[in-house]
Amino acid sequence: MEAEFEKIDKKTFLNTYWVGKQNLAIRWWVYLLRGLNMLNEFKYVLAAIISGYVILKITEPIWMVIVGVSVVPPLIILGRWQLQRASKVEQYISTELGNVLKWKDYEVKVETLNKLNEILEEIKNYAISVGSSKALPMDETPEVSTRVDK
Repeated sequence: MEAEFEKIDKKTFLNTYWVGKQNLAIRWWVYLLRGLNMLNEFKYVLAAIISGYVILKITEPIWMVIVGVSVVPPLIILGRWQLQRASKVEQYISTELGNVLKWKDYEVKVETLNKLNEILEEIKNYAISVGSSKALPMDETPEVSTRVDK
């Protein structure tokens, strides 16, 4: 029994995850979070910049507010760029250089799923050949306990 995969309908995804005010707000939030994550990665550089303010003894609190507010738009732009361009390059490099299977990873997952389906069919056939319909209920998902007895 071969694994069946549904074809991805881009229109459905666009309507579900792109169109609308809520999705727009979520996108801006994601861009902001990506930008903040990148900022966190550059925290030592930013610490050096902030230490420059301290060394120059800038004491006016309004400057800290101005800097805080003026940093948000560049972070959103940086996050958007990272999400739409840099993350794809990162994924390509990770797949090409950081993965033993390279591009075969997806094919291995599909093959594994097909093998598991074959094993399930063999178990069903064995249960039928033994004559026990109670051996493996095919219409129910077997309950698996995750409890570990000590």
